[in-house]
Amino acid sequence: MAWFVITTLAVWRAAGFVVYDEGLLQSGSRLRAALDRLGLGGLSQCFHCASVWIALIGVLVVFEVSPGLVVVWWAIAGGASALELMVGGVHRRFGQTAKAMTTQARKKK
Repeated sequence: MAWFVITTLAVWRAAGFVVYDEGLLQSGSRLRAALDRLGLGGLSQCFHCASVWIALIGVLVVFEVSPGLVVVWWAIAGGASALELMVGGVHRRFGQTAKAMTTQARKKK
């Protein structure tokens, strides 16, 4: 049960990074640009879409392959999506706040 919760939280954070964050040295922006070049740009625009595919990676890394693994995959993706809905898009709000603060700091220089 602990690994399920930990994996769900990790998927939630990773999906938030892929969709919303700029990241260190603009790594999030570069990742989104790379996804666009590969024709996977839609993945970086939808939190819930990103969480499905990131959950697949997380499940394959953390859990043993078994017939019930598909259910675990969907449960973790759903948990990450539910968490994002419960916190009201905190990634998106924080990202907008961080951008505004950066813009204001640049204007003062």
